[in-house]
Amino acid sequence: MTQLNGSTVSESVFEESAAIMPAFKAFHQLLNVFRIWQRDFRLMNAEHLSSDKLFFIYYVLDNCVKANQDYMMYQMYGTNQAFVKQRVMLALKNSREFSRVFGCQEGSPMNPQQKCIAWGG
Repeated sequence: MTQLNGSTVSESVFEESAAIMPAFKAFHQLLNVFRIWQRDFRLMNAEHLSSDKLFFIYYVLDNCVKANQDYMMYQMYGTNQAFVKQRVMLALKNSREFSRVFGCQEGSPMNPQQKCIAWGG
C-alpha cells in the first residue's frame, strides 16, 4: 500500500488555508460598490447571497474538478497532495470569515472550536 507524504499533504492544506484571508481582503478592497456607496453587491435572481457569500461560493467553484477513477488514483498516488475537497473544506473550516459570513454555529463541522489560523483570519 502506497502512503502519502504527510508533510507534503499538510503543506498543500496550509497553502490553501493561508491563501483565503488575503484573497478575501483583496476582494473587499476591490469591491468599489461597497467601499464607496456602503452597499452590498447582489446578483439578480440571487439577492439572498451577499457579496461575501458569493466570494466563498466562487472560491469553492473555482476548485471544483470532475473526479473519475483515474483522477482519484493520480491524486492519491501521483501528487502527494491532499484531495481538492479536503484542501478546500479544511481551508473553509479554519476561516473565521467563512464561519461569520455563513453563520456557522461554533463547534459545528464547518466552525470547529479549534482552528489553524493563518494571516489572522
